[in-house]
Amino acid sequence: MVRFARSLATAALVAAGLVTSAPARAAEAVSPHPELREGPEVRQEAHRRAKSRPRVVRRGVVLFPRIYVRGGTYYYVSRDDHGRDLEVEVPKSRVRARRASLGVGGGALMGLAGHGEGFADPGLLLDLRYRFVEYVGTELRVGFHGDMDPMTQRVQVPIQGSLTFHTPAFIPVGLVAAVGVTADVFQADLTGIGGAELRGVAVGPHAGLGVRVSLGPRVELDVDARVVGYLTPTGWGEGGLAPVGLTATGMLHFYL
Repeated sequence: MVRFARSLATAALVAAGLVTSAPARAAEAVSPHPELREGPEVRQEAHRRAKSRPRVVRRGVVLFPRIYVRGGTYYYVSRDDHGRDLEVEVPKSRVRARRASLGVGGGALMGLAGHGEGFADPGLLLDLRYRFVEYVGTELRVGFHGDMDPMTQRVQVPIQGSLTFHTPAFIPVGLVAAVGVTADVFQADLTGIGGAELRGVAVGPHAGLGVRVSLGPRVELDVDARVVGYLTPTGWGEGGLAPVGLTATGMLHFYL
């Protein structure tokens, strides 16, 4: 009888210990801050994973995160799952500051010719860019556009110098804006049969906005549209070009 009483008391003590420790173990398992209980190794692992995914994602894509440079290395500030600031290193291959790129692509130059006749002349383009910093750069773009109608024989060579503004390249999809001056070398056969010709250089400001998609560490795809307002005569009253034009282009940029 004594042995039975002792066994019963031992079992009761073990059961009481399990009931007492169960809430503590459950709280530990669901702790929202595991790095606070597992030491610096977990924090280092979280930092390593963040560095391997150079994106700023919190309630959507942040187009202009805080960027700073320390010791020649670029960093941006993101937020972790608990709302705390996290310092993320930008891979050098994704940094565009003090780098040049060569772009090739095509597009269309649209406007009005004659006395209100619309046109959209296809063409090829070359583009050279240089980024002073991650957000700002310069650009020189040259295009060659010709009409597809053999009875019109219109040729335009727009040359554009621009100041460009960019979202950081380590964001997969960003924006590109450009403002600058266009010099459009044009020639048009007004009769379509080799008769009277109109030629000249039309100069004016332009402004545009586009979308940039990162295809890799050194390659980007840009799609943009720009409006040009010509200040010099374009021969509009004689059957030439309207004083306002629009370009739509798609280009691949290769960073050197």
